[in-house]
Amino acid sequence: MKSPRLLRLFARKKRKAKRDGNTLGVHRLPPELLIYVFELCVQLQGSNEFLFYSPCRDIQSPALTLSQVCAHWRSLAHGIPMLWGRIGIKIIGPLIKHQDRAMLQTLEMHFERSCDSPIELSYESTYYPNPVTEMCSSRSHILVHRLQHLKVVVDRVKKFPGLTVDGTRTQKTVFPELRSLVLISSLEGLHQVEEVTMANLASTQEFGPEAEKVSFPKLRELSMPLYGSSTGNLHIPWRQLTSLTLGCNPKTDVTSILKECPCLIYLTIRMIYIPGVRLEETYRDTTAPPLLTLERLEYLAFQVDSNRRTYNSVTKLLQRLTCPSLLSLSLSCLHKFSDYNIGYFFDEDVTGLIVRSQCQDTLRSLEVSGIPVAEASLLAILHLTPSLTSFSFSECSFALADWEIDGTLFAGLIDEGAEKGEKLVPNLRDIRIVLEGRYDIFSACRDTPLGAFEALIRSRLLDLHSAVIDIPHGALASNWYPDVGGLREIQQRKDVQVALKVVAGDTEFRVPSRITDIQQFPFNDPFRFVPDVLGGQLDAILTSLAGIKEKLFLDRLSHLVGLCIDWMLRISLFSLDQISSLDSII
Repeated sequence: MKSPRLLRLFARKKRKAKRDGNTLGVHRLPPELLIYVFELCVQLQGSNEFLFYSPCRDIQSPALTLSQVCAHWRSLAHGIPMLWGRIGIKIIGPLIKHQDRAMLQTLEMHFERSCDSPIELSYESTYYPNPVTEMCSSRSHILVHRLQHLKVVVDRVKKFPGLTVDGTRTQKTVFPELRSLVLISSLEGLHQVEEVTMANLASTQEFGPEAEKVSFPKLRELSMPLYGSSTGNLHIPWRQLTSLTLGCNPKTDVTSILKECPCLIYLTIRMIYIPGVRLEETYRDTTAPPLLTLERLEYLAFQVDSNRRTYNSVTKLLQRLTCPSLLSLSLSCLHKFSDYNIGYFFDEDVTGLIVRSQCQDTLRSLEVSGIPVAEASLLAILHLTPSLTSFSFSECSFALADWEIDGTLFAGLIDEGAEKGEKLVPNLRDIRIVLEGRYDIFSACRDTPLGAFEALIRSRLLDLHSAVIDIPHGALASNWYPDVGGLREIQQRKDVQVALKVVAGDTEFRVPSRITDIQQFPFNDPFRFVPDVLGGQLDAILTSLAGIKEKLFLDRLSHLVGLCIDWMLRISLFSLDQISSLDSII
């Protein structure tokens, strides 16, 4: 029986829908659209995990949650094997007996209802759960032949079906359909190898037949973001990889590995200095290093720590790379800088990469986050890349006097010379600036940070899609509030379609618009393209989801729906009128 509160909610939504002329009721949505919404909810990154509810005997999955709404939804969900093939297990401690039983029942249900559809498995654990691993082992023939995406994040786990290799095993294991592999840890049997030998993994004669005990003939995406993740017993088809995330230290010969990957489109290098690892002093070599060309590479990202050795290794790699198809470049620091000898930002190496690759007119996205850099260096790069559409800058938290922000970047981006044809990066659509220091007045533009930000927005009002500024907690002084009011006035204009966001510590000022965040989408995200059929049905979706949220009383479903709609907003499929009721729904 429906609760009185739920009945009132339905009645209120029905009156509003009748007044606005909108479609009402989930039963009026075509099954094809409902199925697509189901798939969207389950496919969202981070939303496919099994959930442990209190009491700990209950374990839910997104597909199971969707199937418990009503008989109509249950019949639809049971008829979509793909929904049940997405399995996410996260175990952070030993399971009690009731949890073991609930987990096994949920796994068994997913295996049965997935039929012959592909399986995407995410397994994260800090403890060795015997029943769960035994269940996967008993179904290893299903996992091996149907797995398309596999993520293994483990600690102190002794084995994993299909990947565990012991010394007495002679039979070769093949994952015939696996496209994506994320490996964060070292399993028993996957013995660690020296980083310098990773360059030879493509040559099986270096290791003999042992290197081919586990193979992935269709693998395209490989992620080993932590230094020490081993591939010693895995045969990786390096030459056919299109996406690679590699964790290494400054000693690693990254160029030798990249030479074996000519088809890369997405590349992320996570370079971290490991204390105790002896590094050879090769930085004094004045000879020009041989160039490495990656013809197809479009997205390049460096994630480094704050150590001088790491900084020098990245500099050397930038000097060697040539990427003629480059569209996006990201340079970010994983930790706060604390090395006084780090030196300046490698702007000459970045500009050298751009000029050498001849991608001045093709580079679309630039991110510099947490790395010590002078504003003049950033402006030099922006002058070199007139086709940029997205720019993100985060100030280094360890700021010496020469690195402090004085507003030069803001002054350079304000288009005072636009009428003279001197507009800097005229196609800029999305901008994000994160400040770490508490600045009263910028000396270069003689304004507060928010005042300079507002001037920047007004100078590009007709071009920008989204703009975000993040300032430290406590920096929003009372004399800055007029600047916040000016930004709100811009957002409320009918002729403006820009999404503005101001973050000051935990305080956020934002007006919903067609883009809610400037963060990059995951490169391999499956929702890059969404059918336009959803455009005309958003009102009905919002109304229906608002009605069922209380009926389910499961916060997780509300979170899934919020993520689903957030993705719709990010790709700008809907007008402002269609999402005007978003805040009252989520």
